[in-house]
Amino acid sequence: SLAGAANMVMAKLVEVTAAAIAAADWNEAGMKTPAAWLAWRSGVSPERAVQLVNLAKVRDRYPVLFDAFDRGEVSADQMT
Repeated sequence: SLAGAANMVMAKLVEVTAAAIAAADWNEAGMKTPAAWLAWRSGVSPERAVQLVNLAKVRDRYPVLFDAFDRGEVSADQMT
């Protein structure tokens, strides 16, 4: 159940990141990329931030997969 909870947190970060990309909210404090913004705001590694941004960019294309991700059934690594 802990892994599922962690998966749900990552899914929420992807959701928030997708919204920030759509609204261009990531461009604060001189951030040059959405990944840099996500790493700064969330404390994830730059590599993980790139992974999550890549997922955010395709979130709308794979609704069934992202529903499973949102429920914590799959991890960010599996989604990638």
